Parts: sequence; structure tokens; C-alpha cells
Amino acid sequence: MILMVGHEKGGVGKSTIAITLAHLIAQVTKSKVALVDTDESNNTCMWGQLRSSMGLTSDVTIMNQAIDPTANIPNLAKVYDIVVVDVGAGDYKRLIEMARIVDLWIAPTGPSQKEADSNINLIEAFASANHKHKNGKIPLTFVYNRAPASSNSTEAQEAIDALRQYAPEVAVMNSVLCERKIYRDADKLGRTIMEMAPAQRRKAEAEFVAFFNEAFSIYDKFQKEAKNGK
Repeated sequence: MILMVGHEKGGVGKSTIAITLAHLIAQVTKSKVALVDTDESNNTCMWGQLRSSMGLTSDVTIMNQAIDPTANIPNLAKVYDIVVVDVGAGDYKRLIEMARIVDLWIAPTGPSQKEADSNINLIEAFASANHKHKNGKIPLTFVYNRAPASSNSTEAQEAIDALRQYAPEVAVMNSVLCERKIYRDADKLGRTIMEMAPAQRRKAEAEFVAFFNEAFSIYDKFQKEAKNGK
């Protein structure tokens, strides 16, 4: 399985999601997981180096594949059960090339107007390239990330509703990942939130597990649609 986390817009939290997702997959499924950094900023690999310097082991193999990732990632998928890819932002040619080989594309986004405009750009670009995908449709889903943590905030839900209204054919997750300090605290230590103290991680972990479960449910839905020729 090739699972990509990326958007045309930077600063949406894709590296944090990719890192956390890869490690949770390895923990829950006991699969052989690779985490591939294709971004020139190299954030994921630098996090892996920090983790190693802290003396922490990992069930996930982290590697850089900034050069020709579309050709090399399918080969990694023959070696690893699941390949999670942190996709660099902004390069539409590369985004489209990588989208044709993906089994699930997760696009983190937020509720701002700039992010809404970027969502439209990504949807339109992928729609024009659906015919290039192995199943005839790029399996794209959006997740709202860094949402306000306040329980009375409706900002994320309003953004979800707006995106669904604009593009009813696109999968938009119900799960929302809130802006929480524990992600930054874990990042400084080369850890995932799952490795932080239970009392600290409780809310963020519950949100991420819900996202994890929904992502795989959407993956199953896409697989069934492909099998049925939809």
C-alpha cells in the first residue's frame, strides 16, 4: 500500500501527520512500514535523525527519496507492506506524477480562505489527471488539521461543510485534528504523540486514532469502488 500525505500548500502539518501515521500503522498492524521524505525541506528525515540522536529505536524505516520518487516508491512498496510518503508542496508536476501511483492521498488542510483556495486548485488538478491513475480515479481525501481546540468552535465543521458542498464527489473526513501543544513537544524530543505521557496525549491521541480509523475506512471504500469499476 502506498499512502501519501501532501498538498500544494505548505504549512498544513503534512510532515507531522505522515510521521505520526507511519508509526501508528507500525504499532497497530505490526506491518513493515517505510516513511519516505520527498520534500526538499527534509523535515521528516531531520526528525528521524533527532530521534536517533535521542537513542530512540523505531519500527519504521525513514528514508529520503527527493530524487525521482515516482519511479522508486513502487519498488519500495514491493519490499515494505505500507509506504507512507511525505510529499513536498508546490510542485504540481510532481504532485500529479506521484498521484497516479497512490492507493490513498491524504491532503491536510485548514479553515482559512487561502487553504480553501488551495483545496480547489488541488481538486481541479487531480480531476484533470484521474485518467492517469491505475484505477481511473485518484483516491483523494481531505482532513482538517490544526483546527481550534476550543469545544465551542464551529470553524472546522463550517469548512468541512463548505468543501463538501463545493465538491460532493470528494471524500472529506469527519475526523478533525486540533492544534495541540503536545505535537510540538513531541517533535522536539524526536517522539510521536503516542510516546508522550498518557495524561498529556489523551485528547490528541483520541483525535489521531479516529483519523487513522477513518483513513483506512476511506481506503477500503476506494478499493471497493475500483473493484466494481466505479
